[in-house]
Amino acid sequence: MDLTGPEQEIDSLALKVSGRGSPTGINALGTSLGHWIVKLQPGSIPGRSTINFFKEVIMKKMTRIDFFNLFKEWYELDRAIDEIDVGAEDENLDYTPTPEERKKLESSVSPYDPVRAGEIRLLSKKLTPNVDRPVYVAIIEEGEGLTAYPFSAYPVPATQGELLLPGRDKKLSVVQAWNPFWLSEPEDLNAGWHVDDLSEDEAEAIRQVNSFVMMGVKLPLELELRTGLPIISEDDPRLAYQEEEMAVWGHLKRKISGD
Repeated sequence: MDLTGPEQEIDSLALKVSGRGSPTGINALGTSLGHWIVKLQPGSIPGRSTINFFKEVIMKKMTRIDFFNLFKEWYELDRAIDEIDVGAEDENLDYTPTPEERKKLESSVSPYDPVRAGEIRLLSKKLTPNVDRPVYVAIIEEGEGLTAYPFSAYPVPATQGELLLPGRDKKLSVVQAWNPFWLSEPEDLNAGWHVDDLSEDEAEAIRQVNSFVMMGVKLPLELELRTGLPIISEDDPRLAYQEEEMAVWGHLKRKISGD
């Protein structure tokens, strides 16, 4: 079933609707989509009426708009906080632990866990010294090797290449399927800890979004609705966000490859 027409129209109309779940907005969307609904073959969506299916699509498309608005708000707030922090003095910045203190600190850290496919992993600061947040990656088996997919610092997908994992904690809710790095040796990420496991459905969804980003493979509608909106403007703040993330992970990729 080809949903290209209604998908495009929902996106276009949803941008014009003010207020999430607005009755006026939903009615306007439903009316405009009427000519698409009658084109669908009866029974083509098992277990749902065609109208209920489109109501669900409309509400989820509205949620993709919410993804964009929330990400933009949080990202701009982070940038404002960063500007305030620049030049701030901290009397502890120059402090260096004594050998005894360092030994005590190191002994209190749990031993590293071996890297394995299907896990969510917290990376040691040794691997990401230039990142000021906890860094998590999903380890997925692809072909004969393993690929690491970073988790976003934001709980909503910023772009079409980011996927929401429903039901997970905020820090593990969005994967950057557009920003993977391949592990020639699993030991490359040994400095880290196992914190959770991916379901096979989650791993396959991440693979599919990556295939969409890298090769243009069409996404199933249910996955598309869990990604962010496309970037269509040169002044979109999400471009700066992607550059920052590529710089962060580029450092680790170069470290792993030995460049």
